[in-house]
Amino acid sequence: MKTYIPAEIAVAMPAYRAAAALPRAVESVLRQTFRDLEVWIVDDGSPDETGAIADGLVRQDARVRVIHQRNDGCYQARLRAFRRTRSPWVGTVDADDEAAPTLYERLHAFATEHNLDVAQCDTVGSPSREPELFLNREEAFRGVIEPKLFRGEGAFVVWDKLYRNRFDFDAYARVPILMFEDIALNLQLFEHVERVGLLHEGLYLYDINAGSSVRNYREKSFLDFMRVDALRREMAPRYGLSPDDVVFDAWVIKNARNHLVLASLAPAPSWGERLENVLRIVRNDRIRAAAKRVRPAPELRLAFRFPRLTILLLRLAKRLRH
Repeated sequence: MKTYIPAEIAVAMPAYRAAAALPRAVESVLRQTFRDLEVWIVDDGSPDETGAIADGLVRQDARVRVIHQRNDGCYQARLRAFRRTRSPWVGTVDADDEAAPTLYERLHAFATEHNLDVAQCDTVGSPSREPELFLNREEAFRGVIEPKLFRGEGAFVVWDKLYRNRFDFDAYARVPILMFEDIALNLQLFEHVERVGLLHEGLYLYDINAGSSVRNYREKSFLDFMRVDALRREMAPRYGLSPDDVVFDAWVIKNARNHLVLASLAPAPSWGERLENVLRIVRNDRIRAAAKRVRPAPELRLAFRFPRLTILLLRLAKRLRH
């Protein structure tokens, strides 16, 4: 058996029903101008040919490794890859996305130049601008962690970042989620982060997948929402916050509005199922309590009083937009 010698950067790549896109995503990592890296494909119990294709990619390039697991979600898949590697830096690329050729060369150089714990880029097509540096815990909290991770200002994902690997991944929460996995993972990754850099260069090609869990509403979608809110509040003291801080209410209301729209517009066998999805949101005690402290979006205020009418208006608005 060959001795495992870790590369400088390990890239986790969760893959579920990714047979068509996986080779392109892996190739985008292997063709990086930064060569000292390894790719950990995690076949998340895919019912298609994803697992077989991943095994074939291992035979083609020694830098590719594969883990097969039962269907457990992207969060657990990324953690499983991170637990297996010993690389000093870790990142992740989704199996239906692509990395620009200089993604890891630029992030690694940026991180080492400024002794960063986390270096972040922008998506391909974003305008380039001057980088931002937050070089102590207070700056990182005020400039990145509090607004992005807790207030939810914009998306706060894992695939646009390179992390210095100082983590005990075995201690991470085993949260049964499909949605909000980026937030759940970043909550734990950023607990001890002190130095963060934002490299405003478009280096990650994100593919908008119509079949992703974010765009398909199910009953479990709402359970994931509640579980991640609970995890955020549970971890609040580690960030010097109270679990009752208004920042959590603001995030709840923002995402309750998003879930309301998904629940109203998602295909369902019957009108009754759509209504049940909406009622699950507007009758939830945690959401109603947050709404008393934070002014909710107009759609949510309407749904609290008239859920059936809200469904009709949202569906009508969708038709008018198209």
